Amino acid sequence: MPPQVQIGRRRKPRGYVGKGHETIGSDILAVLQILKMPEQVLGAEEVRKLSKVEMDGWYPIEWLLDLMDKVDKELGHYGLLQLGRRLFALSHEERLVQVARSAADVIYGIDGMYHHANRGAGIGGWKVLRFDPGYAELEKTTPHHCVMEQGILSAALAAVRCPGIVSQKQCLRQAGDTCLYAVSSSFTDERWYGNRAAPSALPLPARGSQTMAAAPRVSSSWKSADAARDVASRGDSAHRLRSQNKNQER
Repeated sequence: MPPQVQIGRRRKPRGYVGKGHETIGSDILAVLQILKMPEQVLGAEEVRKLSKVEMDGWYPIEWLLDLMDKVDKELGHYGLLQLGRRLFALSHEERLVQVARSAADVIYGIDGMYHHANRGAGIGGWKVLRFDPGYAELEKTTPHHCVMEQGILSAALAAVRCPGIVSQKQCLRQAGDTCLYAVSSSFTDERWYGNRAAPSALPLPARGSQTMAAAPRVSSSWKSADAARDVASRGDSAHRLRSQNKNQER
């Protein structure tokens, strides 16, 4: 059984309730995999409990948050970045590279990635605030450590071969009510937009989802012919993802 921890002792992002919030086991196991000597950082008893975690099991989010705090204390900023990259590799990379082709897919898909590995009521998520050529801004209302999430986002961009610089404009840990991220890239071609003529994309499906929700629209001055090609591209992407989900269920 996972350790019993006190719920609600951390400052919560705006709108976060976290009722029944659980995380997938692969997220928790990422902590163990980045540590060369886990007993020295976590303690022998914690390592013993972690050895019983199942990749596809579900566990209280507070367990993962406690582990992140320990990584932050012992390894600091770069340890959390490494944790984010490893968590992405374990929980998301295989799915992402099958459907994502650009930075747009990652930026509009990160909320779906989050809900693939987290479940519960009022657990927060990601919202795209701005999407321009080579630049985007996102708001995060998840309880996860912001630096760890920064590692996830940068690893996901690298996975679609559109590396970018991810920085924070506002932080929950520094008096903000949410975390705000800025993503900048030197790429403004198909590596940023993918096959889409307009800056819009579909999010990745949440865990077990059979349908695709339309992504938030981003204001632009694209011509109508380009917009029409974008609609066709989104339809092809949705068809491909629905086919993939059906094959996985068989």
